[in-house]
Amino acid sequence: QRYFIPYDKMDDIPDKIGFFNRGILFKSNLADVPSDIRFQGFGMKTIVKVVNEMRSTYMAKERK
Repeated sequence: QRYFIPYDKMDDIPDKIGFFNRGILFKSNLADVPSDIRFQGFGMKTIVKVVNEMRSTYMAKERK
């Protein structure tokens, strides 16, 4: 399934992916979205970096 979680509604994502835990855990409290969603794929370090950068950029724009 696909879910849309706005950047301002998701919890912080850890910058590092552990050796045994290779997925990203997305947490939110939206009504129609599961509270914990784990995403796994290749290039997880890059994915984490991009998501965190995009979220930071979005949140900085929202604060203005």
